[in-house]
Amino acid sequence: MEEPVSRMKQRARDETTSVTKIYSQEVVKTRLENPGISTGLIFPSLSSIDASLYRMRSKRYPTLPKCLTDLSLPEEWKLTKKGQPFFLVDEACNHSIWRKIQELGLSRLVSSSRREINDDDHKKADRWVLGAIDLALIPPSLVETTWVSLMNDYTPKNYQVASQFNDFMVSTYVENDSTRFGVDIWNVYEAIVNRRLRTNNHVEGYNRQMKAEFPIHPHIDQFIETLRMEHEYQHHIAEASQVQLRRRKKIYDQIDIKLVTWREEHMNKK
Repeated sequence: MEEPVSRMKQRARDETTSVTKIYSQEVVKTRLENPGISTGLIFPSLSSIDASLYRMRSKRYPTLPKCLTDLSLPEEWKLTKKGQPFFLVDEACNHSIWRKIQELGLSRLVSSSRREINDDDHKKADRWVLGAIDLALIPPSLVETTWVSLMNDYTPKNYQVASQFNDFMVSTYVENDSTRFGVDIWNVYEAIVNRRLRTNNHVEGYNRQMKAEFPIHPHIDQFIETLRMEHEYQHHIAEASQVQLRRRKKIYDQIDIKLVTWREEHMNKK
C-alpha cells in the first residue's frame, strides 16, 4: 500500500482537492488496478493518515483563515508572475433602473399585455420608463431638466410607488449635488460622440469566463494563483489587440449609426 499512500501525499501537496476526496479516489484507483485485492482489509483508514496528508498540504498551502482578521497573504502572492505589484480592485453597482421598476411592482405598467391601464396611460408609462433609461444617451447638462420634465408630464397617476421610483432616480442618478452615482459615471453621451464603448457587455462576458476558471469553493491560494495567471494572459491579449482587430457584429455598427444620427438631429434643432 506504499504506492497509493505516496500518491495521496503527492496530490495533497500539489492539489487543492479535498483530502477526503483524494483518499477515496486513490482507494478506487487501487481497487480497479488490483481487482483481487480487498483494500478494505489492508488499506490504512483515512483517520490514520489524514494528519500526514494535511502536513504535506501545509508545506505549500497556508492554513485557511478562520476569519477575515486571520487573513494574511504571503508576500509572493502580492506580486505578479514578473514580480511586480499586483492590486485587486472590486467595485460594483447593484442598482439598475429596470430592477427598481420590478422591485416596486411597476413593470406591469409597461407590459405588452397592459390589461390594467388604458392605451394612453400605457404610452405615458412607456415614455416615463424609457425616458429614465435614455438619460444615459443625452448631454449631461440636460439630464436634470429632462428628468424633471419627464416626471411632470409622464409619471403614472394613481400609483403611489411611482413617486418612489422618481425619488430613486433623483437621489441615485440625477441630482447634481447629492446623487449617489454622478452623471460622469453612467452617462455615455461622450462615448457616442467619440465612438467608444457604451455598455459593460464585454465586462459581463469576462465575468462569465472567469467564473468558469474557478471551482465552486477554491482554495485561496488557487484563487490568487489563477488571478495572477490571468493577469499575465491579459497582457498577451492587450498586445495581440494591437495587430489583430476583432470584428464587431453588424448590429452594433447599426446601433452606433442610429445614435450618431439622432445626436446630429438633436444638434441641428438647437
